[in-house]
Amino acid sequence: ELSFSDALKDLDFAFMGTFEARKDKWSFFTDAMYFKLSPGSETPGPLVDEVDMRTQMTVISGYAAYRVYEDPSVAVDLAGGFRWAKLDSDVSLSGGLLDGQDFSDADDWIDPVVGVRLSTRLSEKWSATLFADYGGFDGDNDTWQAAATVGYDLNDQWTLRGGYRYMEFNREIDGREISMDQSGLLLGATYKF
Repeated sequence: ELSFSDALKDLDFAFMGTFEARKDKWSFFTDAMYFKLSPGSETPGPLVDEVDMRTQMTVISGYAAYRVYEDPSVAVDLAGGFRWAKLDSDVSLSGGLLDGQDFSDADDWIDPVVGVRLSTRLSEKWSATLFADYGGFDGDNDTWQAAATVGYDLNDQWTLRGGYRYMEFNREIDGREISMDQSGLLLGATYKF
């Protein structure tokens, strides 16, 4: 478990991006993210002096969505698709009785997902979007996320966005239960063409 400040300090690289194409009531969009963290800590005791960890995760989601409701201020889309995830984690122990021990876990998987998106126009320049999805449909191996953003239109093409996102994975990898959740603020810009 890492606080936001620790995660930022231990962050080696991160990327997030989305792309959407829309025609009439149909839209197709993808969401991709990648991060690499390398936290480490000292552990007093006879077994280990220091633990170093490296975690890399790639997540790509793809959706087809259909607009089921729309009026001048509110739109609702129902979506279905997939989420592909790849997780690599390495742990190295140094010092103490377990000096030189290394452990690795790696897996990748694809889950079907269903979701809903609510978009609303707050004023001429301001808008808000809520999005949530759930996937896996298996009590031991599931995933879900929720995101809320507020946008400000600079002009017809550019919108500045800010919000909050939470994503959770529960997975069994090599007989071990892995639970990972990520959350935090997001800032970005949208370009329409």
